Amino acid sequence: MSNPLPQLSPRFSASFALTDDIDLNANFGRYAMQPSYTSMGYRAPDGTYPNKPRLRYIMSNQAVLGAEYHPGEYLRFSAEGFYKSYSAYPISEAEGISLASKGTEYGQVGAEAVLSTGQGRAYGVEVVARLMPWHQFSATATYTLFRSEFTDKTGIYRPSSWDTRQMLNLLISYRMGKSWYLSASWRYSGGAPYTPIDMELSTNKVAWAVTNRAYPDYTQFNTLRLPAKHQLDLRLDKEFYFKRWMLNLYLDVQNAYLSSYVSAPVYTNRDTSGRVMDHPTDPERQQIRQLDYYSKLILPTLGLIVKL
Repeated sequence: MSNPLPQLSPRFSASFALTDDIDLNANFGRYAMQPSYTSMGYRAPDGTYPNKPRLRYIMSNQAVLGAEYHPGEYLRFSAEGFYKSYSAYPISEAEGISLASKGTEYGQVGAEAVLSTGQGRAYGVEVVARLMPWHQFSATATYTLFRSEFTDKTGIYRPSSWDTRQMLNLLISYRMGKSWYLSASWRYSGGAPYTPIDMELSTNKVAWAVTNRAYPDYTQFNTLRLPAKHQLDLRLDKEFYFKRWMLNLYLDVQNAYLSSYVSAPVYTNRDTSGRVMDHPTDPERQQIRQLDYYSKLILPTLGLIVKL
């Protein structure tokens, strides 16, 4: 990683006015990203640094081609296709999966032995429609259809934990006068993939005692999917202008209609009374039960912003 030449990152972009109303755009680039510090500084229990001699910069080649149509002063429409390829992406040596799919639970990522052999790809299309400020209104609609995949230790492409396949975002705002602003945002996302558990390992009492939780079956990594999710967010702003500064007061309400979010199930080895559920015929094993995990929460926020 000390040699700068392999991680050079050239980029190129171009735009061509096909007509007065239509522009063609193209972007190509190569990007280098340093592995996480937790990976570069990982020390094994024996005191060695197994990642030091084999880690490389993560490389990504990206291409975007699209067109924009602006038929008038207030409307903009665009469509673009994109493709991103990744190389030298770290893969967990123990679990055999890409680190690109870790971190969904906001845990520490990379503090383990890894291999810089992973490949990845993300590709799709995005369509955007914009209404520029018109009679105090503005609006944006964005739809993205995509795939996100990374190889495992055997070189097989698996859906990444971010591979929701499609996303739709709708945003509208209205200036009501006297520095009052009202905005609404509605989001839809396809179901995220998740991994079933290894029942044989998870019902083993000795194995369970190591982590106190079920073990994912990485041979079936991300083969299951959660339901799609959606939510509506609302926001009301009031601005006050002074000679040298501005004060913004706002009320933000997330998930205004109490949409329910389903997460990957969790498992426990205890019954409803809190007792360990022993296997009826094998003393070295236990029974586990599934707990459906979901949230249904509305989150209001009052805040202020001061700008000098």
